[in-house]
Amino acid sequence: MSQNTDRLRLLVAALRSGEFVQTQSQLGRVDPAGVEPDKFCCLGVACEVAIRNGLDLDREVSSNDPTVLRYDGISDELPARVQEWYGIDGSNPVLVEENIVNDEVTCIEANDDEGLNFAEIADLMESRWEL
Repeated sequence: MSQNTDRLRLLVAALRSGEFVQTQSQLGRVDPAGVEPDKFCCLGVACEVAIRNGLDLDREVSSNDPTVLRYDGISDELPARVQEWYGIDGSNPVLVEENIVNDEVTCIEANDDEGLNFAEIADLMESRWEL
């Protein structure tokens, strides 16, 4: 799959914009008192950027948990149509091949386990995808 550099740059810019509030473990969350999404993981931001730029992606609140967003029925990894839109492989793309403990770091790990903020994740994306 050939990556779409312009679309990936839109994602990196969105992560740095300050517009999105970060959350963990889900693509997106809805404020229990509201109906609009209010928090996203880095892959949830990727879904939102794709929607805003023309991808007809289904976004819905989970029937099991009204605070969890689902995109094309998925709540915890990148849906296939979003992967195709960006031209990236995998539902949880690798950002770092090796780190100090000789382990790869994926988008989900960077967002949820490593404690990186969106700007730091954007830096890793730029480096990984040579943007």
